[in-house]
Amino acid sequence: MKQKIAFLKKKAIVANLSKSESSPNLPVILTFNAELMNLGFILSENAYNALLSSDVKKEVLSDYLKIIKISVGADKNYTPMYKGFPAEVMDKSHLELYFNAIFHYWSNGEWSPTSVEINREFAFPTKEFQEIGIISEEEFNKIFTDICSAKTALTPFDKDALEWFCSNVAVEKYLPSEIPFKETLCVLAQKGYDVPVKTATDVLRIATYMSGKDISLPAISKSKKIWGSAFVDKSQYFIKFTRKQRAYLLSLLEKTNDPASDMKRYVYRWIRLGEIL
Repeated sequence: MKQKIAFLKKKAIVANLSKSESSPNLPVILTFNAELMNLGFILSENAYNALLSSDVKKEVLSDYLKIIKISVGADKNYTPMYKGFPAEVMDKSHLELYFNAIFHYWSNGEWSPTSVEINREFAFPTKEFQEIGIISEEEFNKIFTDICSAKTALTPFDKDALEWFCSNVAVEKYLPSEIPFKETLCVLAQKGYDVPVKTATDVLRIATYMSGKDISLPAISKSKKIWGSAFVDKSQYFIKFTRKQRAYLLSLLEKTNDPASDMKRYVYRWIRLGEIL
């Protein structure tokens, strides 16, 4: 999931960029790149250099290829160049030719080998491939910030990514100062994070979401009493919050400016929620 998020959101691979004695060797990285190119992608020069000296595992490279195959719909009819990758890699006879062709490609055709010609098999046309970059763990974690900062509804994949981050990363330090889309705000609040709220209505939406109700806050008829047992519009009931949840909601409310004035917009709901809190 980690590499899938990196590919779909940044067209990049996540790797520990610290040098390692056991890092993959040149044939492995070049073979990985050859398989990428077979799928319409190519490592950027920076990504190539970083992977060559990093401690990225061969299994990560293999899994990354699987992610791209599925993403581009090549998982069913894809013919690999090296069927046993990462166990099987290009042999030495191909290695130098391929290596020269890669540098020729990265230089936009300005560099050419002086003694070894570029075999036609490895003459890659420029601007044909989509580049795959490299990002660090810190850069990867900031994808969480980008998702939270989106001003539009979360896609199904973004929701899955958000869940993954919350389960696998200490995301508190990556929370943005503002979360524009209210559903995203509510999703994070339900998990207990100290989300940035501005108004009492933000808190009301969070309480509504935690109760499994509509955060668009549809109108309630003024003719309906909403306190105590006389509250008849069951679609707007709040759950019986735990002590911890009540303390959390009140702590959010204390962060807002002039909450009493804002509460007047949804006075009937606040009477009911106030009774519970």
